[in-house]
Amino acid sequence: MKKATPEELKEMLDVIDSLVKSGIMFVPLPVLGETDLTALMKSLNERLEMLEMEAGIGAISSMPEGKWRC
Repeated sequence: MKKATPEELKEMLDVIDSLVKSGIMFVPLPVLGETDLTALMKSLNERLEMLEMEAGIGAISSMPEGKWRC
């Protein structure tokens, strides 16, 4: 397991903060490696797009920029 850097953790905390402020329920998951991180980020983006379409609001545009966005 590769430990996350302080910068990576800060970026993920920004994502969590945005989800909480938006009232979006989420489940924290441990990342098993780079391939897993890529798959989880893709899934996050797909789910945010679905929520945005359902709600008709800019859910994704209010999320912080970062490498987690595919």
